[in-house]
Amino acid sequence: MSDLGNSTKVGTIGTPVPIIGNYFKLKQVPDWCIFQYHVDFRPEQTNTKLKRGLIDNTKNKQHLGGYATDGSSIWTAQRLAQPLLLTATTRRGELELVEMDVKLVGEVDDGDPRRIQIFNVITRSCFGERDGGLGLVQNRRNYYDPAQQTVVTAVGRYVQASLTIWPGYITTLRHYDQDLMLNVGIKHKIIRNETCLDRIREIGRASCRER
Repeated sequence: MSDLGNSTKVGTIGTPVPIIGNYFKLKQVPDWCIFQYHVDFRPEQTNTKLKRGLIDNTKNKQHLGGYATDGSSIWTAQRLAQPLLLTATTRRGELELVEMDVKLVGEVDDGDPRRIQIFNVITRSCFGERDGGLGLVQNRRNYYDPAQQTVVTAVGRYVQASLTIWPGYITTLRHYDQDLMLNVGIKHKIIRNETCLDRIREIGRASCRER
């Protein structure tokens, strides 16, 4: 039982029960500061994945150093030169030059609630393919490992179903009590290997065999 007056949330009576959870404490450097920059694209870009790719262009990394980005903002631990103009090319039928204005919009310190958003971006980048990540494939907000896929075949009366299962991860970063905690869970993505037309044809063939 917990003592409501005890700020540590540690019970004073009863039998201790060991509990293990899939939460990991993030170690932080005291008195750290992160610089936040906004990126304006010329011409304007709407595809988030494309914007991240333009920022991640190899020749731009020498100006940015270590950084994290969501395609619209850049976070770094060092102050960048201002004004800063980056360029990259994209191919949409023909080669197109894209300019990126990187403008300082503020600083994120240890007590800023925006730090959770930044740490989530950094965590997710570790799962992806960029900058030495794990090389997992992103689907919506989760990441999956197709290299470890499992193919399952189920045979029914009329049809034979084939499914591919990708193992993956769910991550959530939140502030619990006095610490930032990373919650990691397991999730699987199930992919049907046949189309609706394949199912219709299989049912038709099975019906013909029973006549």
